[in-house]
Amino acid sequence: MGGWEDGEASARRRREWEYEGFKEEKRSQWQQELKSVVTSTTIIPIDPVFLPTANNITVREGGKAELPCSVQYLSTKKVAWRRVDQDEFLTIAEMTWVADPAFSVRKEVKKHDISDWYLVITNVTPKHAGLYECQITASAGYFKHVQLNVVGPPITAPAISLYGTDFVERGEKILLICNATGGTQIAEDIDWFKDGNIIDTSRRRRNDVMILKYRSLEEGALISRLQIDHADMDDAGTYVCRSSYNKLGDFSVNVLAADSNNVKRGTQSSNNTACSPVRFETRILRLLLCCWLLLYRPWR
Repeated sequence: MGGWEDGEASARRRREWEYEGFKEEKRSQWQQELKSVVTSTTIIPIDPVFLPTANNITVREGGKAELPCSVQYLSTKKVAWRRVDQDEFLTIAEMTWVADPAFSVRKEVKKHDISDWYLVITNVTPKHAGLYECQITASAGYFKHVQLNVVGPPITAPAISLYGTDFVERGEKILLICNATGGTQIAEDIDWFKDGNIIDTSRRRRNDVMILKYRSLEEGALISRLQIDHADMDDAGTYVCRSSYNKLGDFSVNVLAADSNNVKRGTQSSNNTACSPVRFETRILRLLLCCWLLLYRPWR
């Protein structure tokens, strides 16, 4: 009985050893297969890819231009910028290769092996306008072009001016022009006020009040025109225009009653002598003097 139990235990141990050996062999085989797969996937080269970005950039003179170039799967290669009409590089990787302090490069790293490379040009002048090339070194034929356009006068501090009709007779037209200039970009909007209250043409009962706005790229300005076709006495007051840069301009408008007793500023009436209040007072004084002389006759 005891011999049989010993034989059974021995067989069981042998099977366990064989199973452990089988597991170790399989583990080693799996590791070799996994290593082979990893090695085979990492050695496959992936070519860089240019991602879609703007290829036509327009800035105003005196501003800052940023030309975009987005690349995926750059790996160990480098991105370089140059002008198409020049042989020398402006930047390579994150280094600037020209002495001009206006040029620099800005890098942004994103997910999925994507990196953005911006050629930055400060204090832009017309000489900076032209065609630029973003290329990948050590990869023939990998490049993209970006056109830079420079327009308008140099950037100045935001300013505003307001001018127009200061004196007008009742029933005539009032025209005020507000000119918002300066800033890094053209002002987005202009608001109008009269005596502290905003002018909203959509809520006014009158249909003879119009506000027109348009942009002038040549002047780098937003221009707004306030027009009242038939002036009323209530239209007299102080008008203010305000740009989105929070610059204010004010202008006073005077409305005159159009009758024979009013003289428009800057003109003279044909019967000025007869209607002048000063002339009338002089006649009264002369009449009083004559009465005094007749009554008292001091020469007697």
